[in-house]
Amino acid sequence: EMRREILALRRAVLRAPEVVRERPRVILPMDAHAFELFVRDVRRAPFARDKVAIVEDVARHAHFTAEQARIVVRAVEAWGQVDAAYALYPRVVDPESFHLVVGALTFRSDRDELRERIRR
Repeated sequence: EMRREILALRRAVLRAPEVVRERPRVILPMDAHAFELFVRDVRRAPFARDKVAIVEDVARHAHFTAEQARIVVRAVEAWGQVDAAYALYPRVVDPESFHLVVGALTFRSDRDELRERIRR
């Protein structure tokens, strides 16, 4: 009786579909050298809108730690910080630390606006 159950179980296992497990994709933040060049370019841009445009362009193709995002946001004048932080938000590899970025914004009203935009 037990032998029959074992054979039936073996046949069931052999007929079961194969499970293919993909390796999880590891997302790495921008390396230190590339990040240094990026921040340099942001700081050199003459106007806040130019700085935000650089951030938006780079953020489309790169990922960042929350600490890197905080540094970038601080490199942008106050009136461009919300847009820069919002562009970086979906590209942060440690979103549990995004409070560092929110805290880097100069004005409380900007912090509130960023939180509202992220909630949408």
